[in-house]
Amino acid sequence: MTKQRLYHSQFNHHGWQSGKGSKSRAHNLRATEALKKLYSNSVELEEICDPDLIKNNLLIIDNKKVDPLHGDQLFQSITKTLEQEKKEYLEKIENAYTDSNKAELSSKRAKAKAALKRYAAGSDNEEKTFWNGLIEKLGSQKIDAENEILKLKNTSDLKIKRFNQKIKRIAELSNYDDLINVKSRNTEYTIFSKELLYKIPDDTNLKIKPIDLANFTNLMNKKLYPDFRTTYIVIHSDENPDRPHAHCEFSGLNLKTGEMDIQQQLFLNLEKQYNLKNKIFPFEKKHITV
Repeated sequence: MTKQRLYHSQFNHHGWQSGKGSKSRAHNLRATEALKKLYSNSVELEEICDPDLIKNNLLIIDNKKVDPLHGDQLFQSITKTLEQEKKEYLEKIENAYTDSNKAELSSKRAKAKAALKRYAAGSDNEEKTFWNGLIEKLGSQKIDAENEILKLKNTSDLKIKRFNQKIKRIAELSNYDDLINVKSRNTEYTIFSKELLYKIPDDTNLKIKPIDLANFTNLMNKKLYPDFRTTYIVIHSDENPDRPHAHCEFSGLNLKTGEMDIQQQLFLNLEKQYNLKNKIFPFEKKHITV
């Protein structure tokens, strides 16, 4: 059986790249008027695709097929929603804590982290692994204290030194979860939306129907971004009709936690996929930031 290749790339739209994100969205949705405004009339639709074939594109929003000829209307609606999400997120950050409360809580969190490092240094094997994992979570992920305490109890048959003291320390860690929202007021590098591309190279013999490519894209999205809203999936058949390719975009807002943490969650979900196949996750020791 001949192996086929799939090209996949992603583009993160950071806080300082909102213009880039809008241009890409307008391009993908074939939003003619938006393209003219964003590129100061320097881009013609004919440079991007065959305008007569736009009607053949498959555009899916909210799991429904929509008319691909309504690009400008859809561009405005999607962009407005993303901008509102960003505005509300920034307001939440600003209003979460006063500077004094943030400073006090940050100081306590730093002391807690130092204690966890001491516990790790003074332990071995399973317990050491447990503390190192908790150190990585503190400040970057929300912590379920009850679940972590249960994990500690099940790490080893050996007696854990100063067990009650350590349990008390773990119990307080959930107090610092809200600091994840306010650890930095600099949101220039926060990912407010993410775009993905799925493309079968033109030099292959594989032919795929637009609907099949859309279903594949949707399946991958559910595995890698289950807690994030897809703003659109579009299958372009107006560039090379024999080789359609897929673009899709996600809001960076986590629907479960309210965080703008799509990149962190991507790595966590990738790790789950590796674990399901009993493979070693290649990015395990890398520090993932948003």
